[in-house]
Amino acid sequence: MKKIILIILIILAACTTSNNSGTIKIHFCGLEDCSRIYLQTIMPANEINCALYNLNNPEIIQLLKLKNAKIFTEHETYKKINHVLPVKYNYKKSLMHNKFCIFDKKIVITGSYNPTQKKYYDNILLINSPVIANNYLKEFQELYYDQSVKRTPQPLIYFNSTIIENYFCPEDNCKQHIINVLEKANNSIYFMVSSFTDKEIAQILNEKSKKIIVKGLMDDLQAQNKWSVYDAIKNFTKLISSLHNKVLIIDNNMVITGSYNPTKNADEKNDENILIIHDPEIAKTYLREYNRIYSLNN
Repeated sequence: MKKIILIILIILAACTTSNNSGTIKIHFCGLEDCSRIYLQTIMPANEINCALYNLNNPEIIQLLKLKNAKIFTEHETYKKINHVLPVKYNYKKSLMHNKFCIFDKKIVITGSYNPTQKKYYDNILLINSPVIANNYLKEFQELYYDQSVKRTPQPLIYFNSTIIENYFCPEDNCKQHIINVLEKANNSIYFMVSSFTDKEIAQILNEKSKKIIVKGLMDDLQAQNKWSVYDAIKNFTKLISSLHNKVLIIDNNMVITGSYNPTKNADEKNDENILIIHDPEIAKTYLREYNRIYSLNN
């Protein structure tokens, strides 16, 4: 069944997007200096558009200013940096929780990392793809110019030999796409999440844990939240300090990552983004990071 689903995805993606080659580089902030990666990516760019939940790294702020970057952020962040960097802010009650930038309409940085001075277990993806960049650029324009919300222009991409699904929340119903993947898991589910309050996803993980390997890491402070589902999943979940990743690894061949924590607000209210990457090598890369963090805190 899994092979049939993958074949269908490949056919659909190939029909939808052709000639979309590029590169994906994954970086883990506990192993690398993610701020340096940001700076190195900003430096050669001519056009920069960023939707960042939080931003307080002085070097990055100064370089973004020098590059005349367009920045959209949350109101609290705006109040701290608007005297230094021209920036627009989210005035709605729901959070703009994205952490992405688009460079020259062809390169995207996304993932869980906010360009701040705080140190967390985080991940960023550096993707060179005009098609994926266009998805993020359209989302940025909706936010920055307060345009009407539209679905992702190209949600299914055949990227070299990899299938990538790209969704934005809440308009693309991110939770349902995640559930669809989890329900089809046959061998294992590993997760690293900061906040976890979604009871339905917790129930799916509990049911799956009776049949396959299910293991997770969760931020220890977020687990104390009164809405947290930690008590329901604690049999297979380890608490970690300063965990900010938002990652699910399924059957060692698929990864879900982005800004999305499994929470009700992330699904229904917040502005978020996710990537579902069908690639065993990328899945192995994330699983190595899972095991590294687990070992460091064991």
